[in-house]
Amino acid sequence: MLAESFTVLLPDRRDFTTAREWLCRFDTSLKASDALHLAIAANHGAEAILSLDKRMIASGKKLALPTSAGGLPGYGGS
Repeated sequence: MLAESFTVLLPDRRDFTTAREWLCRFDTSLKASDALHLAIAANHGAEAILSLDKRMIASGKKLALPTSAGGLPGYGGS
């Protein structure tokens, strides 16, 4: 069931470069791990990036990424 529900993506050089660029932006409060997760998702064409981390959702929105809490109230909207 897991194999049918998820795709495992290994980070590549482009993902690390994107994450580093985003960490240099001071208008977000990204942690390094969040920046890498967002970069991997963005670079591989994710249509939605779901999280319960309000800071990551807000930072993703500042980067024009499709971040949300999947419609759960109180977590940064849908």
